[in-house]
Amino acid sequence: MEEKSLINIDLAKRIIDALKSSFDSHDFIMALVLSDTITYLGIVRQSHSIISANQKIGAFLLNNSKKLGISKQGEIESENILGKTNPCAFWIKNTNKK
Repeated sequence: MEEKSLINIDLAKRIIDALKSSFDSHDFIMALVLSDTITYLGIVRQSHSIISANQKIGAFLLNNSKKLGISKQGEIESENILGKTNPCAFWIKNTNKK
């Protein structure tokens, strides 16, 4: 039996399609908050903190990067949804995705 995904893959693909060709995990998280607040709040509730939720979302992106058509390019410093700057993954969309 396949484990239920943290985020629906189709939802994640739609969010990624709307982002620029390169983005970071914080960009994805903000777009998730704006497009499906209920899903994000569910992840926060399950994780017991925003930081833990954001880490789980980053892991989701990494674990599903092939399905999502993205590649991790390292880490960068960027502002999270709390306005604090911290490291997160930097992604590019795979050019052969479509």
